[in-house]
Amino acid sequence: MANCLKATAAYLTCCHHTRASRSGSAAALLLFAAILVGCGHRGPAVEFVEGTVLFENKPVASATVFFLPEADDDDGIPAIGRTNVDGMFRLNAMQGARAGAGTAVGRYRVTIIKQTSPPIPEPDASGVLPPPPADFEVRDLLPAIYGDRETTPLRADVRPGRNQFKFELVEPLSPAISKGKRRQK
Repeated sequence: MANCLKATAAYLTCCHHTRASRSGSAAALLLFAAILVGCGHRGPAVEFVEGTVLFENKPVASATVFFLPEADDDDGIPAIGRTNVDGMFRLNAMQGARAGAGTAVGRYRVTIIKQTSPPIPEPDASGVLPPPPADFEVRDLLPAIYGDRETTPLRADVRPGRNQFKFELVEPLSPAISKGKRRQK
């Protein structure tokens, strides 16, 4: 942005914009506005991404949705969203000069987590936070398979324009249970 302002100042100084004419002043003003708009944030464009998360056909409130580029060398931008009471989320890019609503075009692994924990103890009168209780445990409220980048089966292809996704989570069958549910001939 600093370079853009320097370039604009240099143009206005060198081109003798004095009292020449109203049209000359209007042209200078339009050029200045165009330079400022053209010198905005750099980086990949982000596309609007929203969606819904369901677990066993019910909306999941207060879950965190992550879009992580499929491969480390992809041009994708990691993005995060939080579901509302209806299970709906909107993504926001987490890095880059164009961080904002959505994420870059590309293929993503999707992880979704929802956790709960006991209340954190309050600080004492001196402001010191006591250690957590021995039974302090963060619990996953969704199957762990969806919260791990390596195990999640969820994928998303973000394309130019508006993107809408629906993630329908289910309790996965354990291998021991699924082996016992073979169809008999």
